[in-house]
Amino acid sequence: MNQRRSASGKASHLRGSASPDVTSGDNLRQSAFTIVTSGRDVPWKGFKVVNEVVSELKQQYPDINLQILQNLPKDEYLQYLAAADLFILNTGYEGFSHALLEAMAIGVPAVATNIGGNPEVIKDGENGLLIGYNKREELKEALLKLYRDENLRTQFSQRGRETAKKFNIQSMIDQTEQILISLI
Repeated sequence: MNQRRSASGKASHLRGSASPDVTSGDNLRQSAFTIVTSGRDVPWKGFKVVNEVVSELKQQYPDINLQILQNLPKDEYLQYLAAADLFILNTGYEGFSHALLEAMAIGVPAVATNIGGNPEVIKDGENGLLIGYNKREELKEALLKLYRDENLRTQFSQRGRETAKKFNIQSMIDQTEQILISLI
């Protein structure tokens, strides 16, 4: 596995393939509390702000670890995601995020920006948390809230799985069929 540390040493950018001995998400845990974000390395994905906020938090909470996942094969990406305690999507531009839906389907509590299709998936305070794009204090508060509250993480995990089921192919076919039938 290729790992690159930021200048501060706070974030792992995982690119390429993982080590051959990695078999499950449990083997991937690198700290007591792992935060994951993913996406292309473009400015509107907000990785810089996420890294800065997590670096600040790490000064008080050294067990927090940030992993920025990029360019991993799908099965390895899902293993890292499954090993996470929290998923962040700090994006200024998003249609309908498959990464957010995948995190919720796996049962990883999520924090996402109130942008694009994210509010269609996350109902703030019910199955995840919504924040403003690159709003450092909102992001910090959301991370701390979930870091400190295991019961809330469990609740978001369970409700996130339920939410993700609504977006599976069969469910969308059934909903489309109901709309078409109602038009007849």
